[in-house]
Amino acid sequence: MHGLLQLILLQANGYKALAAIHGDSSRSFALDLREKIARVGEGNLDVTVDFTNGNDQVGVLGLSFNHMVQQLRESRDEIERLHRSQISRAEHLATVAELVAGLAHESATEPQVSRVGSKSLAVTCLQLARHVL
Repeated sequence: MHGLLQLILLQANGYKALAAIHGDSSRSFALDLREKIARVGEGNLDVTVDFTNGNDQVGVLGLSFNHMVQQLRESRDEIERLHRSQISRAEHLATVAELVAGLAHESATEPQVSRVGSKSLAVTCLQLARHVL
């Protein structure tokens, strides 16, 4: 991500040079782009630029920037969703592990638990673990 932001920043600097030739509107968009790039670099992915209407290089750059930020935002959201899913799965596995440990302790300390009963508990625990996974 850093390399892409640097590339866009380089393009913005190039457009800043064009501003000297073409006037204030080019300069305004170049400054706006630099500010937005800095905000994205700080982690703000709710940033967009407004200069996306033209069919010239400036409009294409604006569209590309907005598309890039949208893709970054979608990627971040997907990573956060996957992280929440993994945390939930880990919590379920911890619960299963506690249950298995408790059942193993009970079967080892209770003389009336038969071998058949122990095997049945083990099978039940494995089925529960598979369900969680």
